[in-house]
Amino acid sequence: MTTHILLIVLCVSALWIFNGLIIKKIRNWYATEVQFALLAGVLAGPVSGLIPVSSLGDTTTLMEWACRITMALALSSAALQMDRAFLSRQKRALAIIVILGMILMAASTTVVLQLVLSVGWAAAFLLGWILTPTDPVVTSTVVRGEQAQKILPASMRKAITYESGINDGLASPMVMLALSIWLSLHSGPPLDTMHWLLKTVGYENVLAAIIAYVLGYIAGRILEKAHNAGLMSESTILPFSLAFTLLILAGLHLLKMNEIVGVFIANLGLSHTVTENEDLKQEEIQSTLERLFTVPVFFLLGLLLPWQEWVNMGWLVVVAAVLVVVLRRLPAFLLIKPLLGDFRPTPAAAWIGWIGPIGVAALLYALQAHKEGGFEIAWPIVTLVVVASVIIHGSTSLLTAKLYSKAASKNSDEKK
Repeated sequence: MTTHILLIVLCVSALWIFNGLIIKKIRNWYATEVQFALLAGVLAGPVSGLIPVSSLGDTTTLMEWACRITMALALSSAALQMDRAFLSRQKRALAIIVILGMILMAASTTVVLQLVLSVGWAAAFLLGWILTPTDPVVTSTVVRGEQAQKILPASMRKAITYESGINDGLASPMVMLALSIWLSLHSGPPLDTMHWLLKTVGYENVLAAIIAYVLGYIAGRILEKAHNAGLMSESTILPFSLAFTLLILAGLHLLKMNEIVGVFIANLGLSHTVTENEDLKQEEIQSTLERLFTVPVFFLLGLLLPWQEWVNMGWLVVVAAVLVVVLRRLPAFLLIKPLLGDFRPTPAAAWIGWIGPIGVAALLYALQAHKEGGFEIAWPIVTLVVVASVIIHGSTSLLTAKLYSKAASKNSDEKK
């Protein structure tokens, strides 16, 4: 087992070096680091047998915590980069994108999966909510970098980043509700709506958010005072942010609260202090650290892909995965575009509607549904949709950004 762990470290380190050396070239190839990490995992595991899955022990727990830590870093990075002026100016549009967008995405995914795979409406509803969140990890590889900054206006990049940060945690209560409905229909305990409201919504999410925000705000004030007193150097700010994120993650998990929403809200509270002082802003370093964890989690996913289960499910599961990626989001955003304010023009609504990658958040919810409710079909279906999203969204992000820029420029010229 030690040998295989060292092989994983060797492969991940090689990927970090490879990505670091030719990152600009990768993006010019209409590819992403996530795609290379996923491919490397497939080659090292199922294809070559270099790292057998059986040698890794409890792969469910390993993957679950890899997802949690990666998401925590992605969410903390998104929260620390929040522009409060932008949030205030676009709060109505963002609320519609997050709330109405999530409902429509869950609905369209539910319908697609039921019509194509006939898994049952309760199972399709659960899978629909598992696949709803826009993934902050994959999103970060799509909207950052020189190419994205040149082509896309800051408002577009901020909108998709903020949405991916906010809706990950908000999906959790609905995933738990859908799981409870599915269990109640499969010889489980009857659905207790009051228990769901008090425990899942109230304790696990609302109370977790309140506690997290207060802790984040206090941590930010402590950080600010220490910095102003000359007790810290800039090199200690990143370890502080990382340690705080992991502290919130572990603490809320031990309290059986929603650590995903907690990490985001805590760092949002921290950012309300940190972003007042330019010397304390460490977005690029934080983003780099987050992306260092992105490579391992998708390398592990490549190792653990359930190829045999996909074969057993037949070719329709591939059709369903592609249809989910294509139809989950774009029709919904074109439908609600009159409500999107500054993002109402068709090119803007279409681009935001297209770039909504599915990734680590869906993997984590699939693992939880399997672990807590015995929902076995979650892992093979969700992993295939994630792979389809990584391939399709990763390969089209730059191309669609260029198409958006061209269409927006044309519309602007016509108005003149």
